[in-house]
Amino acid sequence: MSEHSIFVFIILSQETKSFHLDADLHANDLEHLRSALSLARLQTKQHRQSEARKSLAPVYGQFRGFKTVDLHEAKAMLEALPTLT
Repeated sequence: MSEHSIFVFIILSQETKSFHLDADLHANDLEHLRSALSLARLQTKQHRQSEARKSLAPVYGQFRGFKTVDLHEAKAMLEALPTLT
């Protein structure tokens, strides 16, 4: 293996690690979103809409440029909840 090949391999290896790290972080973020959605649903059923918004809005706000079913559901729920004053 030439010195150039080793260098390319190291760069690709680091990029792959970075990709896996990003995927793990996104998976954790999605779990956090699902938990916030679940809590917001419960709070809504208990007629605690302002608490539901406070639980969900900050977590939803962390996602920019992503499109998942969970985000679509979170957006719909936030749009249905009254805004905080």
